[in-house]
Amino acid sequence: MKARFAKKREKRRANLEAAKCFADEIITLNSAHSRVVLSDVCSSSSIIDWDSLPRGLDPCAEDHTKLTKPGRGIRKRQQIESIVSHVLHVLENKTLLAGDMENGIETIVDFGAGTGHVGLILAWILGAKARIFCVDMVEKCKMGRKRLDAVNDELGAMLALNQNLGEQHQLLENVSFFDGGIECFELPEMTLGVSLHSCGHLTDLSLRFCLEHKAAFCFVPCCYGQLQHATTSLYTCDQASNMAKFADFDVVQSKKVKERTHGDMGDDSEAICPFVRNISMANPAFLNAKRCMIGIDLRRLRYHLDDIEDKFSLEYSLHVSSLHPLCCSPKNNVVMGWR
Repeated sequence: MKARFAKKREKRRANLEAAKCFADEIITLNSAHSRVVLSDVCSSSSIIDWDSLPRGLDPCAEDHTKLTKPGRGIRKRQQIESIVSHVLHVLENKTLLAGDMENGIETIVDFGAGTGHVGLILAWILGAKARIFCVDMVEKCKMGRKRLDAVNDELGAMLALNQNLGEQHQLLENVSFFDGGIECFELPEMTLGVSLHSCGHLTDLSLRFCLEHKAAFCFVPCCYGQLQHATTSLYTCDQASNMAKFADFDVVQSKKVKERTHGDMGDDSEAICPFVRNISMANPAFLNAKRCMIGIDLRRLRYHLDDIEDKFSLEYSLHVSSLHPLCCSPKNNVVMGWR
């Protein structure tokens, strides 16, 4: 019995080492060609005054969201703040490169939008400068519309009491929810696609959608481990499949560390981020997962961009950054591109 488990542990260590080496090869190759910039472009993310927002926009508002476990709402705030900072960075650079858009209105699609955590905040911040389309499954969109109605009811009550409120306190009439998968969604034109924690292959589908619409993008991928079961040539080779497996931090963590972490955190050991205390570049286990995440994202960018650029002669400025603080989520890569 002990010998069998020893063989399993040895095989796991060998697979992890192979995944790290493959990721390092991809990162080194990228550095040699300077194709994708690896840098933290938005290390400061405190741009949202949550106290001034309608409660329906705040993930810490228990009456409007399901993020009721201790610490989860705060981490969702941090995730939203950071991805919004990155989105604004992309919009600024895209506009500088491409000039003003027609009518000056951004068309932004939030893929895998859930109940609209990111889309509604962008609608609030950008106001009349943007139209936001939130795309997800039927049940999520129902919850999102209910949340949007609650926000507009609150804003309506505020406006009834004070007609002199600023432009940002106007009703959110620039948001639409679309029921269904990305393959059913149609839009004649768009300027930017965004997604916070798009699971597995959804990041690839969203990236492809943006490239085919010649749009900018800002994605935080999630569920890298799902990619080891994908059927596209990008992930079917053993090296890529192995790297996808070890890009999931919960796979890289040892069993003893998992048990100790769960025991320390008690009731806060939620499924979405059970190892939050260990998410640090000083932790070798997280560093290994981070390298594999970067390897996967560099590879998917090169795969999709090479194909699209050959067809449409497009050139993108590409960046891989990180959510801040890192501990807001173990899946903290930010993949960005603009023309």
